[in-house]
Formats: sequence, C-alpha cells, structure tokens
Amino acid sequence: MAINNLGRPRTPGYPIGHQFKYLTIVGFADTVRKDGYVREGYVCRCTCGKEQSRSKAAIARHPDARCNSCAGKVAAGKRVSTKNSVHPLYGIWRNMLKRCENPRSHAYKDYGARGITVCERWHALNAFIEDMHPRPAGLSIERRDNNKGYSPDNCYWATAQEQNSNTRTNRWVTVGGVRKNIAQWARVLDTKAAVIRNRIEVHGWTEEAACTVPVVHYARTAPVLTVGGVTKPAATWAREMGISGAALKGRIDRGWTIEEACTIGKCGSGRDTSLALRQQLKGN
Repeated sequence: MAINNLGRPRTPGYPIGHQFKYLTIVGFADTVRKDGYVREGYVCRCTCGKEQSRSKAAIARHPDARCNSCAGKVAAGKRVSTKNSVHPLYGIWRNMLKRCENPRSHAYKDYGARGITVCERWHALNAFIEDMHPRPAGLSIERRDNNKGYSPDNCYWATAQEQNSNTRTNRWVTVGGVRKNIAQWARVLDTKAAVIRNRIEVHGWTEEAACTVPVVHYARTAPVLTVGGVTKPAATWAREMGISGAALKGRIDRGWTIEEACTIGKCGSGRDTSLALRQQLKGN
C-alpha cells in the first residue's frame, strides 16, 4: 500500500471511468500543499460536459455533487422569492421535494427510499408553477405511474377518489377485458370494496363472479325475503334457521345468496363463511 508524505497509508482511490450520479472520473489531478503533503484528486466530467478538479475527500463527502456551474444553476432555481413563497403551489412543491429527498421526512420511506425522484426541471419552483398552475379546486398532485417520479409527463391533478384508486396496495381485477381495481368494481355494484374482497378471499368466489353478481342490500326496516317462491319476514327465516336476525343480515352482507342465508342452519363452529362448508350443508 502506498504511503503519503505524512506517513499515513493512502486509501484506495477511484478508477478512471468511475461514474457517480452527475460526475465521471476521467483523470488524476493530485495537488501538493506547501508542507509537501500530496492531496489526492481527480479530473471529473459533469453530465453537462464541463470538467473540473475535485479532491478525493470532496468526492467522498458529496458523491452526488455536480460541477460548480450546474450546482449554481440548481441553487438559483431553488431560491424562492417572497412573491413565490406565498404562491398556492409553493407548499405542494416544497412537500414534494421533502418526501423525495429528505430522509428525515416521515414520508421518505414511501418515496425517496423507493427511488421516487423529482425531475431536474421541477427543482426550480418557477418551472413547477409554469407546468402545473393553475391547480383546480379540491384536487391534489398525482403520478400516473406510481413507480416513476415527479415530472411533467407523469403528473396531473387528481381527485381524492382517483388517488385512492391509484395506490400500490390496490388489487386489480380484469373482467371481460375491462381492468378495474376492487374499489372501482364496488362502485359499479353499489357496494363496499370489502364485500367484493370477502367474496374472493373468504368465500372462494371467482373474480368474475365477485365483480359482476349484484349485491342484495338488506333492508333496514321489516325486510321480507323470498326463497323458492315463499316470502317471509327476515326474522321468521332467522328463527327457523336457529340464528339471530343480525346473523342473517351478516350472511347477506358477506356475499351469501338469499337462498343460502335462509336455508342453511347455524354452523357448529359459529363461523359460517366457507363456500365449501355452505355447499356441504346445502347438500345435506
């Protein structure tokens, strides 16, 4: 291992061609101090094409640095005038940068840590205002592709409902060539997303059936149910099955058919939710 002038071992350096975020090492540029100490350095080429010398220590401290010219332009773009600091989009712009670039932000784990970035242009508030102003009332900034960053071609103003439909946790179901998430299919059936999810995950329904079979809404007052041409109050059906009215309502809310809810007696386990169990009891 090489020894520098002060007797300390020299740490391994960077090879020619090593690339950082904005700089690429194209040569060596060691400098000698007045006391004879050799400071290791490199000639770095920025993505803009300009070259300048950087010490190895400076590169190690700031591996994502730009050349001085580019850094100055970025800093100028980030300077916020008094006029823009009260602009309606200022808070949105500031929070967007914060969750993507500040590890101390509570939202960083869902954005910056996942590789979600803000494009170079939008590091300047004026450019963000130029691309996204005006903001329609009640809408929030949203990304078309959740795996890509914030940029003019990937962002738009969306309603809260659109944002809820565009999350990583949504389950997407394709029926008849139409692709919707469970929340959107639930709106088509005029029900809750939990009903469709339970149909698939708990009751064993196919995705197509879960998203297309109409949901029977249990009436709130004096409901009557018809099974096999026989119409009775729901309370009567419940008594005959040996279950409570609440249990009968729960069966229907969880996706049971009217016939199943009114003809299958109380299950011994107390958790009458399995499709296979219902078919077995119905056969008996």
